Amino acid sequence: ATPTTPAVLDVQQQVQILLKGHEDDTIRLEEVQNESRRRADDVLQRKLAEKRRKRQMERGEQQAIVETAQELLQQHAVDEARLERRQRSARRMFESKLRQKMTLRRLQKDSV
Repeated sequence: ATPTTPAVLDVQQQVQILLKGHEDDTIRLEEVQNESRRRADDVLQRKLAEKRRKRQMERGEQQAIVETAQELLQQHAVDEARLERRQRSARRMFESKLRQKMTLRRLQKDSV
């Protein structure tokens, strides 16, 4: 049996204290690392969610742009059709007046 002198007991006690301190530090380090990982994961999830929201918003904006463009094209077609009707009507009126003038001139020529 080994002798257990007060000096040996004191060294053993210091070793136990150091081991317990090391064990506590290891547990704290693990907790800090887990918290750090959790925070990093939270940040990553927030950034991914923000990217998804931006993509959805961009898609929504693109959809709005497409819809606006379609509306503009439809309105343009309506305006163009209206303009063509006006031009045809104006041309018919001009031709009618021209025929009337020509008829009137012929009648005046014939009566002279």
